[in-house]
Amino acid sequence: PCINGKYQWGTYADTLYGMGVLMKDEREQIRAIMDRGVAKLQAFEDGAGTCRDAFKEWNSVWDDDGHDSGTGTDGLFTSMTGSTMTEDILMTASPASFDNFMLFFQRPEIAKAFHISNFSKKVPLNQTLPLEVYDAFVDSGDFCTNSSLQYAELLDAGIDVMIYSSTVDPLLGPPTTEGGIDGIMADARRIGAPNGAAAKLADAYYASKKTLWAASSQEDQTAGYAKCAGGRGGGGQQQRFCYVVVRNAGHMTPAFQPRASLEMLGRFLTDRSFDGKKGQCPASYLPVCAQCGGSGPFAGAALPACAKKQRRDEL
Repeated sequence: PCINGKYQWGTYADTLYGMGVLMKDEREQIRAIMDRGVAKLQAFEDGAGTCRDAFKEWNSVWDDDGHDSGTGTDGLFTSMTGSTMTEDILMTASPASFDNFMLFFQRPEIAKAFHISNFSKKVPLNQTLPLEVYDAFVDSGDFCTNSSLQYAELLDAGIDVMIYSSTVDPLLGPPTTEGGIDGIMADARRIGAPNGAAAKLADAYYASKKTLWAASSQEDQTAGYAKCAGGRGGGGQQQRFCYVVVRNAGHMTPAFQPRASLEMLGRFLTDRSFDGKKGQCPASYLPVCAQCGGSGPFAGAALPACAKKQRRDEL
């Protein structure tokens, strides 16, 4: 959900304060940084500044190109909260399983397929590859380029779209994601005015109400919240737009709540309703076992059943 920084960056101060990890003076410090960042985003759009200028403001908080790459630098998020885990407010460090993807990329056949074979000469790979990719992402301007218009064009073309977020993600959680959706809807009304499909869907989205939903095998627990417009019963709109929030999941939502993530995708792809707590997918659709394939604290080895299984596997 990196959609439109001018709509999104201003949400960070209140989000982190609401999560309980900032005090008021720190909140205002973050607010001032993000206000400067938004001004520099506008300068970049106007051709009067660079993406790197805006990124430096944003990244002074998140150190998004540093801490996971072993550089030892700290952003304000880390110095203010004592956590390097910018992707899950419930944790202070990334789970060990998050290193697995770099092991995947180091396999020769995978490196070749992704055209990164030359990086095998740089050791350790997990420090060099992400940094060089991230630098290209920023210096090319991609990091600062809004995608809200592209989303709006998808809606105007009749394409179903779902954007999801997670309640304990400080980096791109619900307030920040919803800010991005406001950017999409503003563009949808602009390109679809007065009676285009995108404009109608934007009106329908803002008129809709949030609903609660649950995964089929956990019908007594609310898995998250959703706000949808269009689709079956969507006020005459054929295409569908849904904004879905998954409870108790961090930035990489499927890693933290694999069962809820699977059912969320099932509901959207089969045009099923998110209304009500009862699961809408067939009982056979979801596994009923513990979420041992995920990461803590609500999945993986953090669960007693999974810890026992892991010990058995190790033996």
